[in-house]
Amino acid sequence: MKIISIYCSAILLMSCVQNDLAEQSITITRTDSTSEAKTYKHTEKKRDSLIYSVKMNQTPPDSVILNPTEPEPNDKWNEALKSLQSKIQTFSIIPSEDNLIEGKEGTQILIPSNTFDKEKEITITLKESYSKSSYIFDCLSTQTDSGKLLETAGMIELRAYSKGNEIQLPKNKRVTIKFPVKGEKKGDFNLFNQSIRKDSIVEWKLYPNGRDGICLFEIDLKAGFDHIYLKGNRKEIDLLTQKERDLLARRLQNSVSQRFPLVVLSSEDNRINFSRQFYENDNAFFELLSKIGNHLDSLGFDLKNKFTPGLTINFTFGNPNSKIDIEKYNKIVSERDRVSKAERKQRLIKAISYYSLASESLGWINCDRFINNPNKRINMNIIAKSKNEKFMFYLKEFNGALQSSQKHRKHQIKNIPKGILGVIIALKYENQNIYIARKKVKASLKNIEDFQYELVALKNLEEKINKMAEF
Repeated sequence: MKIISIYCSAILLMSCVQNDLAEQSITITRTDSTSEAKTYKHTEKKRDSLIYSVKMNQTPPDSVILNPTEPEPNDKWNEALKSLQSKIQTFSIIPSEDNLIEGKEGTQILIPSNTFDKEKEITITLKESYSKSSYIFDCLSTQTDSGKLLETAGMIELRAYSKGNEIQLPKNKRVTIKFPVKGEKKGDFNLFNQSIRKDSIVEWKLYPNGRDGICLFEIDLKAGFDHIYLKGNRKEIDLLTQKERDLLARRLQNSVSQRFPLVVLSSEDNRINFSRQFYENDNAFFELLSKIGNHLDSLGFDLKNKFTPGLTINFTFGNPNSKIDIEKYNKIVSERDRVSKAERKQRLIKAISYYSLASESLGWINCDRFINNPNKRINMNIIAKSKNEKFMFYLKEFNGALQSSQKHRKHQIKNIPKGILGVIIALKYENQNIYIARKKVKASLKNIEDFQYELVALKNLEEKINKMAEF
């Protein structure tokens, strides 16, 4: 019996335990307050006339139980898998009202009123995956289903239920997800939906309408002592190519004010010619701003006969879907002349705190951006000494984590740039104990093997993974 138990535990080591409802059914039932199962309390609070806010606590009067028939873990590895998976949070919402859900890790989800049509009550479940360890045990890999590398700003699993049955978003309905920024905010993040590999690893498919958008909030015109401010229609700037969007996102990332000037040289034949002042060594960005400057009418600015030589146009950009960017802009407008430059810079830094993306699908959702690395793509091979080992490759240069695929004792990290630096974290289950190892590597065709394992206590496993995954 002991041999059978160890064999079953080894199988669990190599398989990803998913909460993906496409592969296993989850039943939602009500229970009373005397149930021994873990439950949650839902407190409901009116934030204002538009937003119905729902937060999560422990111990509820009216709770939702997931997988009520799932057996309790009976060995150390089962317990590790269960404890390190991102915890499910549950929320009850009223579909006829606007709902704002807030997760424990800072994720905010705005569900507009009537998103779920005629449903009277909806239960929302949320898992937040922002830590290095959660990537392993939630079976997440920061690659597209076509093998392109991604940098993640966070991954969540979002699901909805009505009367105990999972439901999807109706056609043409969407929810807005605000991923909290961990560290410095970067540009050009997009929303990706789940794409499940044959071995149950979650990879990603780009949702093209879910990008962190860019609009022209305002232009101000300055000529001599005359200075006027003009607001636009906050329409998404869709006249740019993807390459131009990437460039603008990078410039916005490095700008505190999100404000860029252009000086008019002349205006003739419905075209404005601009000076290269300020952009003598940045021709690509000068051409991009000039392109926007010649399409201001389509962005809601009526500037007939205003483009005189010497006029300076200052462009102020932002995200049209971001409440944070809107509040930031409004603050700039209201206090533009009343605070010092240092104070203004500090307030702007604090205001940039979310990536705001929209999705028309539920399930696993990722906030990512593509990584451009020109190096040749290779498959990196890892050789295990037993079948009871699992490997994860964390990248040094950005927040990326790649799951290996397995065939017997050979594991592969597929389609990665040759020479890229990272850390491999190895886990092994043996004789009812958990072992961990770490190895710095540079991606190459040379086999990687001979990991030096150390015993790790279950209570320290998550902390150990997160510490070891740092380069």
